[in-house]
Amino acid sequence: MKNKRGTIDQAINETLLTLGVPANLKGFDYIKEILFYIIESNIKTIKLKDGVYKVVADIYNISEDAIERDIRYSIEIGYLRTKNSVNEDVYKNSISYDKVKPTNKQFIKTVFNIVSNKIDSAS
Repeated sequence: MKNKRGTIDQAINETLLTLGVPANLKGFDYIKEILFYIIESNIKTIKLKDGVYKVVADIYNISEDAIERDIRYSIEIGYLRTKNSVNEDVYKNSISYDKVKPTNKQFIKTVFNIVSNKIDSAS
């Protein structure tokens, strides 16, 4: 059986790729790092600004603004590459999927919920 980090990594990769986020973009890695941090730290309230962006910025030695911008770009690319039926299913009533892409926080919360469900069902 895989270790817990391997299971989490696989669940995050599958989810991000399903949502159309290209693995070659920096934002993909930053989102993964944020999700690992949230899961491993058992954080209940996700604070991106003055929170997890700083943690990831320190790891990669770049600015928090660069982290935020690269994540936003990755989400936008993924959102545009994904079929509307997938977006509708994933985001349900939280956004108007045909008019606006999710915010960074909405996207990270959504991915966190999907990954948490995958991890719970794998246990």
